Amino acid sequence: MKSSVVLLVCAVLVVSSGSAIAALTRDTVKADIPFDFVVNNKTFASGPYTIERLSDNDTDILAIRSVDSKAVMVFHAKAEGSNPGAPSKLVFLRNGATYSLLTVVGEFATYSVPVTRSRQQMAKRQDTTTVQATP
Repeated sequence: MKSSVVLLVCAVLVVSSGSAIAALTRDTVKADIPFDFVVNNKTFASGPYTIERLSDNDTDILAIRSVDSKAVMVFHAKAEGSNPGAPSKLVFLRNGATYSLLTVVGEFATYSVPVTRSRQQMAKRQDTTTVQATP
């Protein structure tokens, strides 16, 4: 009987630690963005930001948050494959003085932020700027 209780406790610990480990695998990208930028028609001021996947179940929902939490937004981005060992970065599409978030490269996936047809055409012309993630 005692061994059954010990086995049950061990099973509960394994299951709960698995949930904690899963929570740690969410992509988080931190970057100090040196210019104002746009995500889904909302303008963000330059500065340090964190972008993270909100759920392990829905990999296409991301949140962007300024370090001071004054600017926060949840947005949709399509997860496209994994990047084991790839450096995290943000890719912006530049149109004159306007920078729009195009791609988020995290440790576990690359996320494409939806853009209009004209932005897609600009991206093909390589009008992009990359910001490396900070540790």
